[in-house]
Amino acid sequence: MDGSTPPHAGRGLFERGLALALVAALLATAFAILAPFGTILLWSLFMSVTIWPLHRWILLRTGGHPPLAATLSVSVLLVVVVAPVVLATAALLPSIRSIVGVISQPETWTLPAPPEWMRQVPFVGRLLQGTWQEIVDALLAQLAGPGNQTSRVAQWGVMQAVGTGWTIVQVVLAAILAWPMLAGGARGGAMAESIARRVGGLHGVHLLDLAGLTIRYVSVGIIGTAAVLALVEGIGLWLVGVPLVAVLMVASFVMDVMQIGIHIVYIGAGAWLFYAGRPGAAIFTLVWGFIANNVIDSVARPYVISRGTGLPMSVIFLGAMGGLIAWGFIGVFVGPTLLGLAWTLLRVWLASPVPDADPGR
Repeated sequence: MDGSTPPHAGRGLFERGLALALVAALLATAFAILAPFGTILLWSLFMSVTIWPLHRWILLRTGGHPPLAATLSVSVLLVVVVAPVVLATAALLPSIRSIVGVISQPETWTLPAPPEWMRQVPFVGRLLQGTWQEIVDALLAQLAGPGNQTSRVAQWGVMQAVGTGWTIVQVVLAAILAWPMLAGGARGGAMAESIARRVGGLHGVHLLDLAGLTIRYVSVGIIGTAAVLALVEGIGLWLVGVPLVAVLMVASFVMDVMQIGIHIVYIGAGAWLFYAGRPGAAIFTLVWGFIANNVIDSVARPYVISRGTGLPMSVIFLGAMGGLIAWGFIGVFVGPTLLGLAWTLLRVWLASPVPDADPGR
């Protein structure tokens, strides 16, 4: 060893490495402990960030008492978000049981006969009627024959119902866990801002603010517009007397949250009305659903989301779809937030001045 080397230099390097290893082990242990509750904690975080402006308004009106304001804010969450989801699910359970029972027994199916108006179509009426009947017979033979997949479809439906029930439990627990997040929101926000400033400086604080805005406006833009669209579609179906309006409203809400629109709902309802011999009601349903879907999805949602975040709608759409595929329903909110932050980082990097590698040129 060189005599000029301080005797404590090697020991200091070892101690720093050991300290880093202990910190990494501590963080890994904390992550392992919290991992089973990760989805619920994410839901709580998103709920708290979304409702934070309302919480601040309640806090001012209650004289600055965080526990009381948090209690009132969580009550609003339970009434506005959780209660409708639980009630809708409870109302749908009998219908789900009936649908699963019908799917699992294809031998009892009786598909509809060709409508009478089809036979009266000039020149090709009888041909259309015969083709309809042949398709129905072939479909029944395929579904009721050996090796049919209907039992697997029924099992898949049961598993999806169980998964939906667990999601609802997570939402309820998340709403309850939002209370401590809201009650300590000021301290938590200050700590998050301090971490962001240490890690990324002013850019880190800007990204933190953008994350909050993205979560808030994506929640309002996706969930809020999906709820409005489901309500508008439900009113249209109720006006023409389509059965199972509640089921179709829930289906509309779920499909719109998944970014696939409600085309299946109103086209299916229109086809049923055509078959029932009510072409006027069918045309009204198709026009109503088409206008509602396009106005709310193509105009209202982009306006709400882009106005708050400034992010392109393509980034929000890709983030929601990719997040849904990667992480399930929670990904609808995680995906746009992460992709929006990545997009902002890319824009900041591209806007930064490029250092001249050769000043003499």
